[in-house]
Amino acid sequence: MMTVPPADPTATPAEISQAIIAHAGVAIIATSPTGTITAFNPAAEDLLGYSESEMVGVATPMAFHDADEVASRAARLSSHYGEPISGFATFVRPLQDQAAHTEAWTYIRKDGSRIPVLLTVSRLRDEAGTAVGYLGVARDRSAYFKQLSKEQATAEMADIVRTSQERFIAGVASQQLFADLLNRILGFTDSEYGFIGEVLQDEAGTPYLKTHAITNIAWNPETRALYEANRLTGFEFRNLKTLFGAALTTNEPVIANQAATDSRRGGLPPGHPPMHSFLGLPCFYGGKMVGLIGLANRESGYSRDLVDLVTPLASSTASLIQATRLEAEKQASAATLAEKENRLRSILETAADCFIEVGPDGTVKEWNRRAEASLGVSRAEAIGRPVDDVLHLTWPDGKPVGLLDVTHGMASDTGPREVLVTRPDGSSFPAELVAWTVPSSTGAGSCAFLRDIAERKRFEEQQRLLFQSETLLKEVHHRIKNNMQVISSLLSIQAGKLEGDRPRAVFLECRERIRAMSLIHDRLYSTGNYAAIDFADFLREMLSLTVSSNKPDGCDVAITLTAEPLHVSVDHAVPLSLIASELVLNALKHGLRTRQRGQIVAHLHRRGDACELFVGDDGPGPASGGSRGTGLQLIDSLTRQIRGAATVAARDGINGVLIRWSE
Repeated sequence: MMTVPPADPTATPAEISQAIIAHAGVAIIATSPTGTITAFNPAAEDLLGYSESEMVGVATPMAFHDADEVASRAARLSSHYGEPISGFATFVRPLQDQAAHTEAWTYIRKDGSRIPVLLTVSRLRDEAGTAVGYLGVARDRSAYFKQLSKEQATAEMADIVRTSQERFIAGVASQQLFADLLNRILGFTDSEYGFIGEVLQDEAGTPYLKTHAITNIAWNPETRALYEANRLTGFEFRNLKTLFGAALTTNEPVIANQAATDSRRGGLPPGHPPMHSFLGLPCFYGGKMVGLIGLANRESGYSRDLVDLVTPLASSTASLIQATRLEAEKQASAATLAEKENRLRSILETAADCFIEVGPDGTVKEWNRRAEASLGVSRAEAIGRPVDDVLHLTWPDGKPVGLLDVTHGMASDTGPREVLVTRPDGSSFPAELVAWTVPSSTGAGSCAFLRDIAERKRFEEQQRLLFQSETLLKEVHHRIKNNMQVISSLLSIQAGKLEGDRPRAVFLECRERIRAMSLIHDRLYSTGNYAAIDFADFLREMLSLTVSSNKPDGCDVAITLTAEPLHVSVDHAVPLSLIASELVLNALKHGLRTRQRGQIVAHLHRRGDACELFVGDDGPGPASGGSRGTGLQLIDSLTRQIRGAATVAARDGINGVLIRWSE
């Protein structure tokens, strides 16, 4: 109770304000904008044990606040506002959003004892309304709790229970409902932070906790992001080697007034606000633990008396958790059922097949969009009419059949049946029909899917013709290859009967050209791709065959091939095979003929839009001018045929010919 001295009619407003502050029954402390104390009334002196002279102009409120508590609140505000907050700003930063801010704090007296207070901070303004500092009004909460009778406490607790139940019935969202309930429990028990969680079990039957409400005590960017990501869906805590884990495993209240050294503790992560005391309060419904209330940092600690006092509150919280759980299950079931119905409706409406449902009376009950489009009858025309009036079916042999007849006949055979469907305009299409009976309380109805298979039949016919064509083409390439091998063998035999090296060489060169073309047809035949071949594979095999058959006597020939996979069309493959064969023969004939050791090098690459084939040897190389033999003339002619260019080139000491073309 505040005692004000008799009014002095001559006193100024400032003098009256000073008198009120001096005789107020609550601690009043004023500061400058930077936090230096400018006023410290007698009630503040009594509350904290400091004299006015020890505080005014000398100290800030940090002198009698718990530094850890201030740091914890500063971290929380920093997370909330997205800016660094510390020290004196912790008390006044909320005033940028509101005229006054009230919060529970812990004061530390001069003698070191601690006392809980409820501090209201507002801006201090002069007569002109200009902010000149801050004003703090602190009330001793311990005195309030000491004066609070059991009846008053019970009444306040009953109000918390009643309000929460009314808000649940009113349809308040569960996240907001439990958040408000947690704040009231924290205020009622004078706790700093806490949670309300639901007790669940994993597949192994091990209990874990999922929060419905939790105080935001985030202390760094990572924990702030974690809080924002889980505040609506809830945090899951599965580590049972903790204080709240002890409550989950024993189903008993856990009181820890020395939380930092309690043997049941699990430890706190670095940066976590300090936990001086803890209460884990189980919430039972129907004899089963369905929830847990966790509270921390009550200044005077937690006791069995407090547990007994708030047990009805725990029971009410359990009822709310159970009701929320049942409501969530109900909503989930309804949502699942509605989702399944909508999904089925969507599937049937967007199905690529005609769907038809027939009732026990033989009339159409369902007729989807595809049925409208394919059968030429709208849904409005079909619904309610006898199915055989709107759906005309015949067997492939032309015999008419009704849908219900097919359904009954498919009782033991659920495989598709082929039918012919005739539209009202007289057009028809082949279809596959799958039908089945649907029992109901009024009799058996039918459902059926009809799939238009006209396109499939056309495709199957095309595939049949294509297979015939490919088989014929494969046989042609096989016969060409065999005939060329016969010709190659005849040339080899004839060359063996000729006298003189030059006539024999002409026959052998022809044989190699035919062998190169034969190898192309062999590739086409063996791969089954009649449009293109991998020229790198051809080049590898051709080099080996040609060198082994035509290398000069006594000459050791090394082959170096660098080729990337390069598919060339059949139109280019045959000319390129002859070009490559001719270049290898020229290298063997002119570059390595009189040598004991030599090298043939081939490169095949794609460079941008152009393809390059280089074949050369480490001999003198082809002449770039002058007389050109039959081989080079053939190369020039074939290169023009593929619209390419042939040039004499040298690469790393290897002389040869470079062929460039576009593929």
